Amino acid sequence: MEETSRTTAAYDACAAVFAQRWFDFRLEEQVGRFAACLRAGARVLDVGCGVGRDVGHFRELGFDVCGVDCSGGMLAEARRRVGTLFVRADMRHLPFADGSFDGLWVCASLMHLPRADAPAVLEECRRALGHGYVFVALKGGQGERWVTGAEGGGDYFLAYYHPAEVELLVERAGFGVVEGWENPPGPGQAESWINVIGLTRADTDSHGLHGCTRMDTG
Repeated sequence: MEETSRTTAAYDACAAVFAQRWFDFRLEEQVGRFAACLRAGARVLDVGCGVGRDVGHFRELGFDVCGVDCSGGMLAEARRRVGTLFVRADMRHLPFADGSFDGLWVCASLMHLPRADAPAVLEECRRALGHGYVFVALKGGQGERWVTGAEGGGDYFLAYYHPAEVELLVERAGFGVVEGWENPPGPGQAESWINVIGLTRADTDSHGLHGCTRMDTG
């Protein structure tokens, strides 16, 4: 698929520059809200982990973390900075057994696939999760397009979403939405970020929201 191959090549080419710019930029609020939903020592998978920044953050918080990404260049930077907790794979085909994780962190990665692929990816995430929580972050906006990143390296495919669309995607994949909010654009960015935390439907139905509180997005 061109969207994946070209975007992966772009990240391979700019991995070192990307890591220098973004590795120390912590998502304190997002990680904190998601971590508050998880039990101590939970197994977490970072789907589209890039240079491993968030894997390192979750590891510092005491979680058992693994990262997966398509880009060999980004994973090389991740291993250099964080360790060997990384696997090269496509998020559409996660190389893990059913129910391997307690939490899935899908942050700024699903947006690099066509919108038509998003439901299948979240269903695959649901399979690997078993029981527990998922965090999804996507760029706000409409449509799909190719963009050139500030770090160079080539063009990146991006899909944009409305908050209600993200909630619907999460719900249709078998999760109950327990919290949603928007964050303003990051440094040098133009679009806001839509964040949604979901809990596997059976757990939502049987046990409520496990301490997370649903918020309105927008």
